[in-house]
Amino acid sequence: MGADARYQAQLSQLRIYGALCYIHKPKELRSKLDFKTERGIIVGHDFRAHTYRVYVNGSIRTVRDVKADETKPGWPILQDDEDEDDQPVLQHPTVNITNEPVNFEPDNSDQSPIADLAPSPELEDNISDTDSGADSDADSDTPDYTEPSNEPRYPRRSNRAPPGFHACYTAAAVAATPIIEPLTVTEAKQTPQWPEWKQAMQAEMDALHSNNTWELASTPSDDTLLDNSSPYAEAVGALMYICSTTRPDLSVSVSLLARVMSKPTTRHWNYLKNVMRYVSATKHLGITYGTTSAGLLGYTDSDYASCKDTRKSRSGSVFILYGGAVTWSSKLQTVIATSTAEAEYIAAANAARDAIWLKRICKDLDVKTDQAVPLYADNQSAIHMATNSADTARTKHIDVCYHFLRNNIARGNIRMIYCTTEDNVADMFTKPLPYSKLQKFSTKIGVDLAPTAAVLSVHWG
Repeated sequence: MGADARYQAQLSQLRIYGALCYIHKPKELRSKLDFKTERGIIVGHDFRAHTYRVYVNGSIRTVRDVKADETKPGWPILQDDEDEDDQPVLQHPTVNITNEPVNFEPDNSDQSPIADLAPSPELEDNISDTDSGADSDADSDTPDYTEPSNEPRYPRRSNRAPPGFHACYTAAAVAATPIIEPLTVTEAKQTPQWPEWKQAMQAEMDALHSNNTWELASTPSDDTLLDNSSPYAEAVGALMYICSTTRPDLSVSVSLLARVMSKPTTRHWNYLKNVMRYVSATKHLGITYGTTSAGLLGYTDSDYASCKDTRKSRSGSVFILYGGAVTWSSKLQTVIATSTAEAEYIAAANAARDAIWLKRICKDLDVKTDQAVPLYADNQSAIHMATNSADTARTKHIDVCYHFLRNNIARGNIRMIYCTTEDNVADMFTKPLPYSKLQKFSTKIGVDLAPTAAVLSVHWG
């Protein structure tokens, strides 16, 4: 053993070469029932690293966590371990598994089913010998480590299931029929499990009634389904054609009527006739262009959570060129806004797309427009969100597609301008309005209502 003048060896670290030792086996390298140590032989030291060189399983390892037993030589004990590994290991009795049907009825015979699980006398003798060998090692000189006996080792605990378990499981799996969950009541009636499905549906309904989940309201006596919905659908289709060409003042009314095309009631039929009377009284009207020299400009507005069923907001927008409306829109938003400012911001973002599209068309037709299209809105919070790119806790959830508005404002294609609600003509595309206000806004977009016409006011609900 050499010495290094730069390092002073500690004599307490010295161990007898060839002595038996136990090295710690990390939990990553052992299973649940393995020993926590391995037996080896000390063959060297490394004083600088405070480690030992240990001969284990035919190779030399450098380890730090070593417990030495200097009273016992290592080579004879390791040789006995190698001879022990050559001995046969006891095996559990095998179980024959078949696919034959298994009787699940209880057996009334006097023989206990536990008797089948009892080990054989030969196996009991081997277990007794192994236990007695383990007790003989209790007087070992190294109490911190248990030295295995030289007797034949009992095999590790098997994960094998009790006899008959796999047979029962196989029989049950074969007998089970795959059940496909039906999507409708009609599909459920065609399955062999229809009585069970019916019972489950009835239990669900009983639970809803007992918990007072909802209140069942009777249908109004004056509101019944139409016997024939075809005339209703044809009339709404005709109004949609007029609304999309020359009568933007019908946008909200037609949009609401079109939402009940599949099952209209007498109440909706009365609303439809009211709109038809309005159209009949104003059939001589249309859009007039050239009344002003103003270029392209737009208005945007929204009605927050106007839909009572989905709580979605309605967006409305209109673009005017030379005093007449060239494009308009009235539709529900695709997402649910959490505030009026968010609803106004989404409506403005949708209107910005139409503004960019119209600006390109005007350029192709040599129509002069402003470099930045004016877009009027009556919500200052939405304008602030559009002109400032910083996100706050209340705006960071807004989808990226709606920030298209910010990009075009920064590039100078759109200019957001505040206007009061009384001057925002897009208000007529978000909700039904009184006749006086409807007439005022219609005049501003080029639809001039005749003051002498007998026009009926349109209201929804």
